[in-house]
Amino acid sequence: MRSRGMWLGLVLVAGLAAAAYLLKEKDVERGLRREQDMVFPFNVYRVEEFTLTLGNVRARLERDASRRWVVVDGPEGVDPYFAGDVLGAWSRVRYLETVEEHPESLERFQLAPPIGSLSAVIRPADDGSSPRRTPQIEIGGLSPLAPAVYARLDGFKRVVLVSPSAAEIVLDVGRKLLGLPPLKELEPDESPAREINSPAATPPASP
Repeated sequence: MRSRGMWLGLVLVAGLAAAAYLLKEKDVERGLRREQDMVFPFNVYRVEEFTLTLGNVRARLERDASRRWVVVDGPEGVDPYFAGDVLGAWSRVRYLETVEEHPESLERFQLAPPIGSLSAVIRPADDGSSPRRTPQIEIGGLSPLAPAVYARLDGFKRVVLVSPSAAEIVLDVGRKLLGLPPLKELEPDESPAREINSPAATPPASP
């Protein structure tokens, strides 16, 4: 009897795990997240290519046969050395809350157009446990009510708040990758998210 009860318990646990997985997959399909969820929860080694856009400057990078990053499209001066830093910064960004599901206007969020955007292609897991993914983040301005940044994720229309670490992409490592001149140094009492709202945060067009 004890053995039978143990097996029933294992079946119940497996059933609950499967239900939780299906629910999570359904949330992913609808673009739904929970507070503090990572917006880029992928192993960076599975990223096959990514595209970074800051203002009018855009670059696309891919991995070569040796898994090194190479520039396949972009202006002169794009430095693939910073590819890992850009993806690392993306992986540190966390979802905080949803602001509007169907915004009538994106201008007030500085998302029309966004200050910066990143998209990637994630290859399927070798064991088949995870399919091919195409994550995306559009980065807007700073929220006036909280230390957070407006964004849109994975092509969904809803505007969300993400952690201020998103500013690192458009102020620091993203500019280094694109070969753009650095912004002014931040003062100790300033946050990167505040700097996002300054005119200097919008990079100039490529020559």
